[in-house]
Amino acid sequence: MISQGNRYDWDTSRHPETETLQVGFFPNGVNGEQLDYENPTVSYDNGPMTCDFSLTCDGTRKINCTLFVTVNGYIQPFRVENGGEEQTSYTIPVKEEDFQKISLTIDRPVYLSSEHPSYVAIHLLANYDELLENESDEGSYSLSVYEFFRISPVSSDLATKEFPPSASAEEVGAVQNGLPDEAVGYNGISYGVVRDEDQTGMPSFKRWMKNDSSENYRLALQQEAGRYRTILLRDGQLVEAFGGKSYLDWESSGLGNYWEVPISPDVLGKGSHIYYAVTYCLDIMNGDTVQCPFLVTEPYTIVV
Repeated sequence: MISQGNRYDWDTSRHPETETLQVGFFPNGVNGEQLDYENPTVSYDNGPMTCDFSLTCDGTRKINCTLFVTVNGYIQPFRVENGGEEQTSYTIPVKEEDFQKISLTIDRPVYLSSEHPSYVAIHLLANYDELLENESDEGSYSLSVYEFFRISPVSSDLATKEFPPSASAEEVGAVQNGLPDEAVGYNGISYGVVRDEDQTGMPSFKRWMKNDSSENYRLALQQEAGRYRTILLRDGQLVEAFGGKSYLDWESSGLGNYWEVPISPDVLGKGSHIYYAVTYCLDIMNGDTVQCPFLVTEPYTIVV
C-alpha cells in the first residue's frame, strides 16, 4: 500500500498539499487458481495465462496509472480483458474511492527458463505528466505498486532459446565511482537519472531537469553486491537507453561504489517526459528463494 501527498490542483477548492492517495494492487489468481502468497508459484502448460487483480483507491483525488509486465526482467506483451491486441503498457484511469477488477492475458509467456523459476512482475506506475506542473523539488510525489508471481521451470522445448540483447556497463562507457566513507549508506540505496553530485559525493537527484545537449546525463546505479538488470522507461514505455539496447546487465561490488551510465540527450526525447528506472536482481531471479527481485525509482522529469 502506497500513501503519498501531492500538490496538483485537481479542484481549486482543494488543498493539493494535504490531498492523499492510497492505491492497493493485489493478485487474485492465475487461470482461475488462487495464488499462495507465501509461495506464489504456478505451472505453465503452453497455453495463455490470465492474471486477475484487484485495484483499490482510497483518497481525495484521481490519477492515471501505467500497467506493464516483465518476465525475468524483460518486457512481456499482454492483452487486457477489453482489448484484442497485444501491448506492452496500458493506461488505467483511477478514480477517487475506486475499486476495479483487472484481467490481463499473456498469450505466450516469453523468456522462460528450464533451470529455475521465472519471475512475472506486474508493475503499476503513476503517470506524472499532469501532476508535476511546477519546476520544483518541493512536495515530491511518488507512487509505484508492483506484484509478482513465479512460473515453475518449464520443459526444454518451452524454454526461451534467444533473449533480447543486453549491454554491459563497460560496453556503454559507464564509470564506477567510489563513495566517501561517510556517504556509504547515505540515503540508503540510490539510483536514477542524475547530472551532478551533492556535497557528500553521492549522486544528486533532481525532480526536474532541463534537457540540454551540453549536459552530461547519467543513470546512477548503486546496489548491494550482486548481478543486476536495469531498464529505463519514458512515460511507461521502454527506451533503448544503453548504446541502442534496452537492457543493461551489470554487476555491483557493493554499496561503497556506484556506476555512472551515460544517457544520450537524444534518448531523453523532446518535451516534458517522466523517466523511471527499474532494476532487477538477477541473483534472486536465478535462484529458488521467493522474494521481491526488483526496485523502481521515483520519477524524474526531463523538461525541454
